[in-house]
Amino acid sequence: GKVTKVYLDMLNKLPQANYKIIFMRRAKVEILASMNKMSGGKHLGYEQENVENDSIFVEEKKSQFSLRPDFSIIEIDYAELVKNPEESFLKIKDFGFPIDTTKACEMVEPSLHRFKLENL
Repeated sequence: GKVTKVYLDMLNKLPQANYKIIFMRRAKVEILASMNKMSGGKHLGYEQENVENDSIFVEEKKSQFSLRPDFSIIEIDYAELVKNPEESFLKIKDFGFPIDTTKACEMVEPSLHRFKLENL
């Protein structure tokens, strides 16, 4: 009955239970642009390496999660949620989260999606 944000590499450390996981996908170049802005360009090589290796890491983790019968996972695209929140929140509700989709949609602030793939 609780919701929390958990880093991807920490999910397998969760104790056995019944988990419904919303896996948010975001374009790597958007992540990199955001990280670059936050850091003022410092350590960009390290950040870029992490983002470039992200695909391998994510697929390895998803493969591990498939071995856990207590994990149910839905993937939601970040940009699509910002662009069309109603559709994304309906998917999340259908997945089993008891949310008020109208209120959830009202919480989405598109102006905070500053680093959009089509603008980079």
